[in-house]
Amino acid sequence: MIAAALVSACLQGTEPTVPQSLTAESGLWLLHVHGGRFQDRVELVNIWASGDASSPLSLESLPTRLWDGSADGLFDVQDSRGSVDHGIVSWSILIQPGDTVTMAYPAAGDTVSGTWTERAAGVDSTPLSFVGIRIPTVTILPSTASEPMAARDSTPIVVVRIDDNQPTDPDFETRLRTRGLYGEIAVPTAYVGKGGRPDWSALHTLVDEGFVPVAHSRVHGDAPRADEDFMGEVVGSLADLALHNMPTAIFVQPGTWHDSLDFDAPATLENWRGSLLRTFTANVEAYVYPVPRAWPMTDSIRMGLGHYTLSDGATAQSILYAWQLARLPWHGTVFLVHTLNLTSPSELDWFLDTLAAAKRSGRIRLAHSTIAFFSPSP
Repeated sequence: MIAAALVSACLQGTEPTVPQSLTAESGLWLLHVHGGRFQDRVELVNIWASGDASSPLSLESLPTRLWDGSADGLFDVQDSRGSVDHGIVSWSILIQPGDTVTMAYPAAGDTVSGTWTERAAGVDSTPLSFVGIRIPTVTILPSTASEPMAARDSTPIVVVRIDDNQPTDPDFETRLRTRGLYGEIAVPTAYVGKGGRPDWSALHTLVDEGFVPVAHSRVHGDAPRADEDFMGEVVGSLADLALHNMPTAIFVQPGTWHDSLDFDAPATLENWRGSLLRTFTANVEAYVYPVPRAWPMTDSIRMGLGHYTLSDGATAQSILYAWQLARLPWHGTVFLVHTLNLTSPSELDWFLDTLAAAKRSGRIRLAHSTIAFFSPSP
């Protein structure tokens, strides 16, 4: 499901005598190269202080995936030698005989940028630029609320998703809970507990009640301009939830992202961004594939499953039409709500009553998250 996502890496131990300049570079790093063989990929590496005077830093590659979901074994490090000299980190990396990479970049905090040079038969050795971010070392824990739903019959599946973790969410969540309903909570993690928004404790309470927090970027702002900012918004939000014991394998694209980061067609994910998302998530909820969709859904639909918005001016007539489609046999639908955009707290009570009645009678199956739509990931 998550090839190398937020892995619980066993970092090499270091002695107290290891210089701070070396220990500062240790940890997990996510890299992206601008051009060459690696331009449509991401690389995940673990760096540690080796204790070897001639090569004080070592590096190992960790598994990643390509945008189509297949395993990416191109950057398979066989040997590495790294050092820090006058604030510059330098690497000589052996991928296979006759195929090496050198890297050089200024020692920095949690973001790096520098040069990447490939030397192999038939490969252009012109130096390329690359960027990278440090990733917290956390552990992904299994979630019983995120298991695929058994395909025992043709009964349609519905997921309710509440976006943005707004101050108006708790009232709507209470309206769901009193009707025996639940769903996904898409959380911009930088704002948890700020400006009247539910805090981490409140989110944990929702988890206990069957809701599933999912990553929704850190700041939910305009589309990140720099590649490293995109990396931080995606992986950072996943890490924030994991660090607060709410790990998720789902990322929800903010609706404020546009241009190349508005994932509204398959081609928008057939690149290194798709590779990053495939490596760190099981599902990306975006705008590529409208709902309802037949289930079990094909693996490609994991990257871009859409939704129907119940708020934001949706009329009762349009909601009823979407509800009619959602009840098609063997289909799955995500219903999204922005509680901040409801005209009144009770605006959707009639629909929630309808949904609850359909759940009780067995006319639909309500899932905790979109993981239910898919067969188990390898």
